[in-house]
Parts: sequence; structure tokens; C-alpha cells
Amino acid sequence: MYAGNGAWKDLQSHLAKGFLEGSDGFIRSCAIEPLMVRDQGVPVAQAMLVSHPECGFQQVAFLECAPGRRDAVAALLERAIHHASQRGYKDIVIGLNGHVAYGAGFLQNRFEEPISFDSLYTAPWLAPVLDSFGMRSIGLSTYKVAMDRIQAWDPGFPERSGTGYSIRVMDRSRFQDEIRLFGSLANDCLSDTPLYFPRDPESLVELLDPLRMLLRAEHLIFAMHRGREVGFLFWHPDFNEVVPGGRAASIVEIALRTWCFGSRIRNLKLNALGLAPAHRSGEALRLLLREVHRKAQGRFDTMETNFVWDDNLESSRLNLRHFGAPHRRYQVYFGGVET
Repeated sequence: MYAGNGAWKDLQSHLAKGFLEGSDGFIRSCAIEPLMVRDQGVPVAQAMLVSHPECGFQQVAFLECAPGRRDAVAALLERAIHHASQRGYKDIVIGLNGHVAYGAGFLQNRFEEPISFDSLYTAPWLAPVLDSFGMRSIGLSTYKVAMDRIQAWDPGFPERSGTGYSIRVMDRSRFQDEIRLFGSLANDCLSDTPLYFPRDPESLVELLDPLRMLLRAEHLIFAMHRGREVGFLFWHPDFNEVVPGGRAASIVEIALRTWCFGSRIRNLKLNALGLAPAHRSGEALRLLLREVHRKAQGRFDTMETNFVWDDNLESSRLNLRHFGAPHRRYQVYFGGVET
């Protein structure tokens, strides 16, 4: 379906394959039922029903359909509702791929622009098809700005001493332990994020270990308070800039291209940011953002965030102030289950 579409990158098919093959501990803890709708033997829609003990929704993940096949999507949703009813779920969510760490939402705009690393690209007809069912939905947005246009992070705020806050970068010699700490902090810091639920930090190690050779110490920054980690900022180059679009690409090819041509990447990706609730007053956030901005100046042309839920007013205001209007928009859909 995406053949020849340079905006689509083959990393998404590798992620879907990981769910089919149980590639990490989190995925193996899910119940997964792959579905395909065929019309006279031709596949016209597919999805995976994903259930996890910590998630209160029956998930309809990795949904795809051919253009104009609302009928095929209706068949998938009917199966999902029946499946959810049998398992005791009251609602289904369409557009959550197992966990927010693996992606969420159906793209609403900018279909002609190559998707950035760790963001989802979906066909332009998918969201309108789901809109036609009249389901409740929640919006997500990403933000992007030229590095020379970004406003300084609270320039009027004076540097203070004696607050107890500091930052440190990841110790790569202890990569797996540092990623476990990252995963544990994510469970604490993101617990009030929509659709987030805790997962074993070891799953994050399994997810990021293949990127170990591409990640520098500076790409994971911890916020400290009196010697204890209370938050994080995970950023990296947009590896998708050197990944071919619109065609199949093996993991080996993707890794080699990134290794050989990584210096050509001009977009920076702010992948994840989190602070423990007691430390969101400002100082730790300023230190994290100033540090990544300092490291990025002169090395990248643009800076792009991962998705932010539109009803997360605190994060949305921060991004609107420094990045301007949303760049990419997404939608996640919810349906009730009759019992």
C-alpha cells in the first residue's frame, strides 16, 4: 500500500513484525490476535487485537485498509467489539499499538512529508474512515521549529544556585542499567499520561538495545535533585532522514545507512520528556531543555517533538510558546462495548 510513497518508512513494518513474533518481554505479555479481511482472496484490511493486563481497553492496533474499504474496517471493528465483550472490556481503543512507547494515533495532515523516526505514518484515508463511525476521539500533536527561530528557554529566568537541581548524561558503560532507570522513571513520571500504563523497564532495554551503537551519552539526560534522578529527556538525531522511503528495507540496511550517513541528519528529535510530579515546578525542566538546546546548536537545522496529547495543557502550552503551532496532528479513537 505504501510502495513508492517516500513519506513512509519501513521501520513500521518491522515493529508490526515484532508484535507478531513476540520480540520483547512486553509484547510477550500481551494477548495478540492478528486479523485480516479478504475480498475474493485479496487482502483489503488488517489489524491486531492486543490485550494487556495493565491496560483497561481492548486495543485495535496496526490498523490498515485499502482505499474506500470502510466495509472491511467495519468488519474488523465488529470482531474487536465481540472480542472485547468476551474478555470483559467496556471500551475499545483504535490507534494504540500495544503501548504508547510503540506509537499511537492516525495521521491527520502532512502526508507528503517524510515521517520522522519513532513517529507513525498512516494513509490519508484511514482517519476519515474512522471519523465516519462517529466514535469519540482524542487529538495528539507534534511540534517542529527551525533551530535559529526557537525562542530561548525562559531567557528572563535567572540561573539559581542552591536549588538542589542538576543534570547528568547517561553513562554508556552502564547502558542497560541506565535504560532500566529510564524505564522506571517513565513509569513514575508519565503515570498521568492518557493511555500510559506501567511496563517492565527490561522491555525498554530490549527496545533500545538495537540502537545502542547509534546513541551517545548525551542523548539521554537525567534531571537530578540532591543526587537522585527525578526526570529525563531522551533525544536523538532523526535517523529516518537516511532511511529509504516507500520501499522495503531490512534492519541491516537501515542500521548501515544510519551508521554511514548519520552525519547528514539535520533534524533533531525530542523523543520523550518526563518529570516526577513533585519536581515539575520549573527548574529541572529548564535545565533539561537548555542542555539539549546547547548541545544541538550548530549541529541541526530543525528540532521536532514526539507526540503530545492535546489535552495535556501544561505540555501543549510549553510547545506552543517555544515551537509555535502544531506540526503533525493525530487522532486516537474509542468505541463502547455493549454487554
